[in-house]
Amino acid sequence: MQGDIFNKVTHEPTRRTEELITELNALGRDIEARLLQRASAAAKVEWFAIRAAWPDGKDVRDGASSVSEAELARIVKKVQRFQQILGGQEGDAA
Repeated sequence: MQGDIFNKVTHEPTRRTEELITELNALGRDIEARLLQRASAAAKVEWFAIRAAWPDGKDVRDGASSVSEAELARIVKKVQRFQQILGGQEGDAA
């Protein structure tokens, strides 16, 4: 098990990787600016766990991503759903 710490898999970032990270960062800013303050404590804990799972973009600029494109796409879907649950579809309620 200890060897796993030293065998971190990296993925070569692509344009799609950059797009996904840009999308995640935009979704994250929206959630944190508009929705997180009224979320439950449990939702906030979940948010910070989700947030910790995606790279901040420095990886991509350095030429390696610790998260695959498939995993980034899955995180985007999860964050979009999280946004929807927290009220990201506020225009529909009007």
